[in-house]
Amino acid sequence: MKLSRFALPFTLIPATAFADVTPQDVWDNMSAAYAAGGMTLEGTPTADGNALSITDAVLRVTYPVVGGSATLTMPAFTLTAQGDGTVAITTPATYVMELAADIPGEDGLISADITLAQTGASSVASGDPGDVTYTSSADTLDMLVNDLQVPGEEVTFDLELTSAGYSGTTRITEGENVTIVTDMLNGAADTKFVVEAGPIRQESTNSGAELTTKATIVLPPDMNILDLTPALLAGLSVTASSVAGPSSGTSLSYMDGELTTEQVQSAGNVTSTFSMDASGLRAEAAADGFDFTMTDQNVMPFPISASGNALTADFAIPLVAQDTAQDFKYAFSLEGITIDEQLWSIFDAGNALDHSPIDLTIDLSGSLLWGLNLLNFEELAALEDAPLPPIMPESVSINTIAVSAFGATANAIGAFTFDATDFQTIPGMPRPEGTATVTATGVNAVIDQLIAAGFVAEEDAMMPRMMMGMFARTVGEDQLETVVEVNAEGHVIVNGQRMR
Repeated sequence: MKLSRFALPFTLIPATAFADVTPQDVWDNMSAAYAAGGMTLEGTPTADGNALSITDAVLRVTYPVVGGSATLTMPAFTLTAQGDGTVAITTPATYVMELAADIPGEDGLISADITLAQTGASSVASGDPGDVTYTSSADTLDMLVNDLQVPGEEVTFDLELTSAGYSGTTRITEGENVTIVTDMLNGAADTKFVVEAGPIRQESTNSGAELTTKATIVLPPDMNILDLTPALLAGLSVTASSVAGPSSGTSLSYMDGELTTEQVQSAGNVTSTFSMDASGLRAEAAADGFDFTMTDQNVMPFPISASGNALTADFAIPLVAQDTAQDFKYAFSLEGITIDEQLWSIFDAGNALDHSPIDLTIDLSGSLLWGLNLLNFEELAALEDAPLPPIMPESVSINTIAVSAFGATANAIGAFTFDATDFQTIPGMPRPEGTATVTATGVNAVIDQLIAAGFVAEEDAMMPRMMMGMFARTVGEDQLETVVEVNAEGHVIVNGQRMR
């Protein structure tokens, strides 16, 4: 639930004075930021000396094409010139906002209340007209989302957050595009989430340490949320990074009042980066370690536990259609996955199998012929009728696919190119050409373990051993290697022998 710890509107649209801004400048700057995001900030400003009071504030967004709208009522707040070129932003210590959404085809509004309570809150705006920096902080921040109303549905929804406050800055610069730069520190937080629908009830709690986030968002005018392609080409971009401390949580599921499933999980420090622009979307994440325990009497009579030393992910894909190939990346790794011995005992009572931690790494990269505007929902809806897939590989590099389990290891590397003009050589796919090498160590030892554990009979193991002899060559003691080549004629050659 770390997402719920990010700063919220107003006191958190949040450092230093550069020149003079007036209350009206600040109000205009806030409005411009929301307008760039496709929203409208409405309100009634009333001047009184050096202060501008905003009442009846509403944040509104209208859904393009499909119709309907959503609104968020805001508290009354005051913008007060402090005599030094800065403006103080004051809101009540506790206030309630109402979120309401009009969904086309639905009879009535979907609505919920959002209650915010802060102590020691401060927000000051400084800078120049059209270039305003907001410095905000609070000693504590509590939030409650409840009173969910869904037409025709009996649903209960509660989200509670209690945190050690926040501090940070947000700079909003107006121009042809609006640029928003944030640097926030969110204190340790506890969240609780409860949803109930008919006989089903789900409860989740989470405790997390400090979370720091930095982001830069560039928003061009006239964005259409149902097709962001023109906005990307006009400069829409998002770059963000975050560092989160250790966290832990519990999830409980009930059916007719009886506990059915319990899951307890924790994670170490988590770092992540994210970027999106016309060149594509990229995300990276790394977690120091994690573990979970699940109890489900319908699956196992005792808790199922596992843990890992590290998790990493690195993904990159295009977003905008182009005539030339674009790069992609898919990388994922799990290190030191350990399964609880109580679970091992179910299917390996004699400890015949090697219980060493499991490692998995997948690292692929290459280029794609990308003929799809991924953020255009009309194009996505039309994919079913497309005569050819709009996305096809041009090249794929297998940087590594590696598995370590049961004391054995396997690794694959290779590279292939694809001819998108030839779907006949290998029907149904662009013709590949390239080579991959697969190496494995300890496979025969694993087969021996499976025989000792009773999973495989000695006579049944003969077939897989013969298959390995056909498709792999011995390069050392219990070390195998297979080289697979696909040539320009579409022939598949394994260790020098043509197989197709």
